[in-house]
Amino acid sequence: MLQQILIYNGKVGNNINIGYKEFNNDSARIAFSNNVEYDLSDSKVIRYKGAELEIIKVTNQFIEYKVYSNFNMI
Repeated sequence: MLQQILIYNGKVGNNINIGYKEFNNDSARIAFSNNVEYDLSDSKVIRYKGAELEIIKVTNQFIEYKVYSNFNMI
């Protein structure tokens, strides 16, 4: 079973940094990871691998969001 997670890593200005990790077969070892940056002045909606979230409120230590769709099934 594939587990996919997004991790909020903070913000600089209007940009937020989100980490993505995949774990395979209930293993503690990371199968894949990536970091992406989103400019919230362009849009408050972010997408990654099928997941779609609206960013409602964000500070350097806190993020409030609404999930519109989950990750694509693999």
